[in-house]
Amino acid sequence: MISCPGCGQGMRFDPKIQMMYCDYCETKLEPDLVKVGTTASGNNEPLIIESKLFACPQCGGEILSDQDTAVTFCSFCGMSVELQGRTVQMLAPSRIIPFKCVKDTCAKSYAEFIKKAIFAPSYLREEAQLQKLRGIYMPYWTYAFEINDIVTYEGTTSHRSGDYIITDHYLLTATPIGSYDGISYDASSSFSDEISQAIGPFNIRDSKPFSVAYIGGFYADTADVDAFIYEDDARSVIAKDIDSKIRKIPAFARYSISSGTGQIGSKLGVKAEEMAYFPVYFLANRHKNGLVSYAVINGQTGKVAADVPIDYKKYIIGSIILALPIMGILDLFLVLRPDALTMVAIVFAIISLLISNSELNQLYTRNLNLNDRGLLAAIKKRKEDERLREEKLQAELQAMGIGGGMVDSTVDSTVNSTMDSTVNGTVNAGNLSNVNTAEKASSTKALKTITDVLLTIGWMSIFVTVVGGFTFFPFIIFAIYGILTIIRKSIDSGAGSADNTGVMAKQPFKEKLPVFCKPFIAIVIGLLLLLIKPYQDEIYYAVSFVIMAVVIFSFSDVVKLHNKLTLRKPKQFNKRGGDENAATF
Repeated sequence: MISCPGCGQGMRFDPKIQMMYCDYCETKLEPDLVKVGTTASGNNEPLIIESKLFACPQCGGEILSDQDTAVTFCSFCGMSVELQGRTVQMLAPSRIIPFKCVKDTCAKSYAEFIKKAIFAPSYLREEAQLQKLRGIYMPYWTYAFEINDIVTYEGTTSHRSGDYIITDHYLLTATPIGSYDGISYDASSSFSDEISQAIGPFNIRDSKPFSVAYIGGFYADTADVDAFIYEDDARSVIAKDIDSKIRKIPAFARYSISSGTGQIGSKLGVKAEEMAYFPVYFLANRHKNGLVSYAVINGQTGKVAADVPIDYKKYIIGSIILALPIMGILDLFLVLRPDALTMVAIVFAIISLLISNSELNQLYTRNLNLNDRGLLAAIKKRKEDERLREEKLQAELQAMGIGGGMVDSTVDSTVNSTMDSTVNGTVNAGNLSNVNTAEKASSTKALKTITDVLLTIGWMSIFVTVVGGFTFFPFIIFAIYGILTIIRKSIDSGAGSADNTGVMAKQPFKEKLPVFCKPFIAIVIGLLLLLIKPYQDEIYYAVSFVIMAVVIFSFSDVVKLHNKLTLRKPKQFNKRGGDENAATF
């Protein structure tokens, strides 16, 4: 705790004035004037600071604070529980981006965000939930690279000569010279990669040399992810950027050239790898079923990202209320023939199948933690530490003549082997950073908004259509929705998204059958109807009614899968923070 030079009370960092502030005597102090901590051996060594480490007894999540008072709830699992605290010495990060947005402003931004989600559970809007918003400095690894080397491309041009196409091959060289700084990835396994990327990027130019004064009144998370985990990702981002710039050189424009990202990445020299603290407002909403949804706000820019589940009852009631006037108007103008109705029903069953498949794969990937390589690496590291401790214990017991040797480690070996291959595959496959997540967000934000609106209107219109009559409108809505959703999913999988770090696992088909069976049934019934071709329109309408009813239920599965993607099981971190021997952040 930083004591006020005027009255001796504790001071806090005020984001509004960017200074230390005393609430008792209103004394202000420049943060850079506060010198707290010691270096390990000299002025160039990392700063060692003393702090209070609070650990959650439920999930093992840890936060640091300069306060001596007990923490009454956990920011990671949402439990209202008194966290256990102990004094530790830690290696401080190199830099810090101070909070710029005040808590009240961010709380209002989050409230406005939730207000627009009309089908969100009501308790997410309660004042008690907003009070749990907590400012936490999250640890990030920041990477700096430089390049000054020759890059070789194979270029080709083609032209026709009579009946032949002649291709000329050229060897093209370029010498990119420059440096990149500020590529960043979160260094805490308790902070999901998808969430951290959703609120990026942070402007590293606003960072300052670390001073413990900036933490006054806030909290900090501990780091347990090594820098090398994301180094290849950072290289890939920079290599792609350099490659794209080279391709735009006028002299290269006339050639079809090979990819140069691989060789560019290998020629990038690491200029620096530094730990930095970035400001994040964090909120864990614990739901009645014991699951947690997260909301995070960028403490520098105020950008909000949140998992927003759908209240199913509210969704049904709202759909009926809003659909009635819409369908009453459109039913006056549009009429659909029975055979065409059947074909459209089949189309929407296929769309439901595609969307469900995408959501199931996302859920499967998340359940395996494949989209959070930081967490995977931390789990692997903890498994390895446990194995080494077990080996040491068994060796000591054997030396004492107790026990018959090593315990059966088949299960642990299998787990570690699987985890090794998973982590390596994940690290090599990914190519995301806060930079290209921001580029992706700008290209898909509008599409996401449109598809969300179309899903609501389309579902509402189909519901009333089945009850009161048939029109062509809901099918048009869902067709547009399906096309735009597929486009958005394609962009997300190619450029990275908030819930995908470049890795997408495919769930085994037999595990998808409970969800797939509904649209499958609708498709089969529709195809049989088109093959039989009954003469009576009543049969067409009756069977089409059944098909659409099945399609509606299949789209209800889409909503349920959405809720599964927005609700998470509280993680069990079992983290071990610093100790008196100056553990690394």
